[in-house]
Order: sequence, then structure tokens, then C-alpha cells
Amino acid sequence: MSTTPPGTPPNPSSAPTRRATITDVAREAGTGKTSISRYLNGEFSALSPELRARIEAAIARLDYQPNQMARGLKRGRNRLIGMLVADLTNPYSVEVLQGVEAACHALGLMPLICHAANEVEMERRYLQLLTTYRVEGVIVNALGVREETLRPVGEGGIPAVLVDRRVEGLVADMVGLDNGAAAELGTRHLLERGFEHIWFVVQPFEQVSSRRLRVDAFDRAMR
Repeated sequence: MSTTPPGTPPNPSSAPTRRATITDVAREAGTGKTSISRYLNGEFSALSPELRARIEAAIARLDYQPNQMARGLKRGRNRLIGMLVADLTNPYSVEVLQGVEAACHALGLMPLICHAANEVEMERRYLQLLTTYRVEGVIVNALGVREETLRPVGEGGIPAVLVDRRVEGLVADMVGLDNGAAAELGTRHLLERGFEHIWFVVQPFEQVSSRRLRVDAFDRAMR
């Protein structure tokens, strides 16, 4: 049971801490918000050394953290790259993801990873979500994404790159290997060494172009 008398003001230490705003920093530094924006954007030549020092001190005292999303939308760039992955448990997907993260880090971009868990409906929902975040590009390694699902991305001016699979009707860059040649090469290698009963093991392939290419190449080589 509380023993605090009625009407007692709340303890300031128990109230949630409000994050400092750019207005707070300007007031603390004794300048205007325009000068703070110039400092945050690296336009140091427009500021005197004394003013830069005051702004830096004010930011440190207030522990000010700029809203990167708001700044990005104001500049028309948010440095976000969306990546839609069908299955993060697949070792191939993990290798691709590591490469994407390394490239983004080198270019000052932030990858936004969406794991669809091999669900077509989840892929559609994630692509819609990425467009609302106004990502600067989308990398797609999906299970059953279709042209009509990706069309809002392209029509919205967001470039898309497909990873090791194509989407019928969609004109987009694709990074991958020659799946047909690879499957045929492997199959012929076994045939030339006298193997006769060869099984081709593959995940569900009806909706994935790269898997269909490998199955077709295997069938041709066996015939």
C-alpha cells in the first residue's frame, strides 16, 4: 500500500527521461537551430571555431542523439537497404547476407533484413513494409515473389536486385550463377565415371527459377 500523501508531486527521478531535441541543443549552445543543423551535416566552414565548440559541448551535456530517420527523409536519403530473405537457416542465404552486410558497411549503408520464413504472404507484406520505409534499394532472395508484388518497388523508384533467381515479367538486375550449366556439369561428371542410378535432391522448386533450371538441366543430362 502506498504511503505517499495525496497531492504529493511525483518524484522527478522516477519520471521517464525526455530525449533532448535539436531545439534543446540550440538553446543550450546559445544559437539557432540552423547552426545546429549545419554542424550535424558537417558544414563546419559555415561555423566559427568558438560556435562549433559550444555546439559540441551542448550535444555532449544533453547526450543528444539525432533522429537519423527524420534527417534522412528531409535530405531525401535514409541510407537504408532492404533485404528480403526466404530462409535465413539456409547456409547459402547466410553467406549472401554476410556479403551484403560487408558491402553496406563499406558504403555507409544500413541493411534492413526481412526474414520471410519461406512464406509467400510474408514476402508480400515485407515488400510493402520496405516501400513505406522508403529504402534506397531492395535485395530480393525470395521463395515465390511475383512481378505484381515487386512492381510497386520499381514503380516507386526503388531499384531492386534479385539474388540467384528471376521473377517472370520483371526487368531487374540479378546476381547469381549459371544454375543450368552447374547442374549439367555435376550430372555429366557422375555419368562419365560410370554411375547409372543418380538421384537429384532438391527443395520445392515450382516457384523458384534457379531450382527449376537445375532440375531441367539434370533431366537433359540424364536423357
